[in-house]
Amino acid sequence: MLLRGDLTPDELIGYIRQAKEAVKQPVSTAEVWSFVLRYPRSAASSTISRSNILPFWDDVPVSIDLASSI
Repeated sequence: MLLRGDLTPDELIGYIRQAKEAVKQPVSTAEVWSFVLRYPRSAASSTISRSNILPFWDDVPVSIDLASSI
C-alpha cells in the first residue's frame, strides 16, 4: 500500500489500529523491505511484522534477470 502510494504511513497506521480494535486476530500489513525500514512506525503498529522481499518490484525495481542474483 505504501509502495504504490495508496496510503500515507499515518493513514495505514490508522487502518491497522481500527482493524485491531474490531477483531481478535492478529493484524498486519506487508510492505516491501525498503518501506518497512523507511516507515518503521507502520510495521511497529502491526501485531505481526511481515515484509515482502521482491527485488523485481521494489522501491528501485530491477529486471527479472537481475532479481535472481541479488
